[in-house]
Amino acid sequence: MEMASLFADRLLLLGPLQVIHNGSPVAQPPSRKVRALLAYLAMAARPVSREKLCEFLWDVADDPRGELRWCLSKLRPLVDGPTTMRLVADRKQVCIETSALDIDALLVARRTQKTLTCGSPSDLRALLNLFRGDFLEGLSVERAPSFENWLAGQRHRFGQLRQQLLERLSSLLPPESEDRIEVLRECLDIAPFDEAVHIELVRALLGRGLYAEAEHQIDASVTRFQTEGIDPSSLKAAFATAQQSISKPISVSLVGVAHSGIPPARPRHDTRGPTLLLLPFTAAPGDVADADSVTSDIIFGIAKLRSISVIARGTALSLRNQTPAAAATLVNAQYVASGHLRRDGKKYLVTVELIDPRSDRIFWVDEFSCNTVDSFSVPPLLAARIITGLDAEIHVIERNRALLMPPASLDAWQAYHRGLACMYRFTTDSNREAQHFFKRAITLDPTFSRSHAGLSFTHFQNAFHLHVSQPER
Repeated sequence: MEMASLFADRLLLLGPLQVIHNGSPVAQPPSRKVRALLAYLAMAARPVSREKLCEFLWDVADDPRGELRWCLSKLRPLVDGPTTMRLVADRKQVCIETSALDIDALLVARRTQKTLTCGSPSDLRALLNLFRGDFLEGLSVERAPSFENWLAGQRHRFGQLRQQLLERLSSLLPPESEDRIEVLRECLDIAPFDEAVHIELVRALLGRGLYAEAEHQIDASVTRFQTEGIDPSSLKAAFATAQQSISKPISVSLVGVAHSGIPPARPRHDTRGPTLLLLPFTAAPGDVADADSVTSDIIFGIAKLRSISVIARGTALSLRNQTPAAAATLVNAQYVASGHLRRDGKKYLVTVELIDPRSDRIFWVDEFSCNTVDSFSVPPLLAARIITGLDAEIHVIERNRALLMPPASLDAWQAYHRGLACMYRFTTDSNREAQHFFKRAITLDPTFSRSHAGLSFTHFQNAFHLHVSQPER
């Protein structure tokens, strides 16, 4: 299988972004938007208008075209060669000439289908070796929702391709070999809620005589499903069957397990979104009143959004001295936010954390500041910025979670976010997939207006961007 030369100019997107000239990595600019622009243009099939790039990367900007010009000036040294200009830009459009570049993501996208059909184990491993991690691992751009949605879609797309390659490789390896068990574990890292992978891994462990490991894997799998609110009944039944047939190991492909008649997990109760607990912000003794005002304004502002449930102010104040995990348990909240307000003369600075109460892991942290001579205007100014940040981050987390869930277990909220991720890939197939998820969300909850809005936008894309002649039904 022909692979990219180590000494050609290469752009690596499957993992942390890396540019390689003549076999040596090139130092990248610190600007996240320059790196985001490089990746987006490299993946684009055709030139992109400057107007679209401005909308894509700048939610609010004083001079987006000027900032785009600055980013392009920083981009040229990364892609242009001594005698070759690969970055082509005129007054209307921008593109990167990729014909002489080896781009790992494009190589995987181009060769996966053929390799799945007739590739050998070595061919499959060669493609899998190109994955150093998630697509653009570690990269995100604040206040650029269009880019973040595109990024989530690409990560999901290449995660699926990687999963397909791993599943195919597992079917070609000896059923109970150590190599196959390792491949199944890697597949589980990518698709943590794929029942077929959990079941086949347990079968392989039992067939190899690793009974203690199999028992541990069964417990871990059931716990993982229960933690995410997915009914593990069918998983338990399949594990019991595997244990009963231990004396007669049977090799079953992942595709066979997925279609073996195991009933899908029942979806969770419909919900309009997660619940956020905002603990009262802390502050120095003289600034406690300002901190409480900011807390109250944030709670009232999030309640107005209606996309996220928020615990009432009085309840939140009563939990002031609780740990995030204990407080979240008392009110059944999926997210906990806390913060600290500091004042230095006329400057107010608030540090905010968004926490996963189950693991005490910090999802997101940011700082917000304002200068004012009127202390009464401080709370609403800071609250408005914090509300925007919390709302955007929670939606990103929920969307990424939905991408990992089995489609049959999605509730209306999760199906809506799955549809959003598909919609922002801007292709005919992904738009059709988005319509499927939006329709599922509407079926589960006909009064969920966001799903209707998403479905409407897919029809708009079909008519004016994708030029689909007949509406999808």
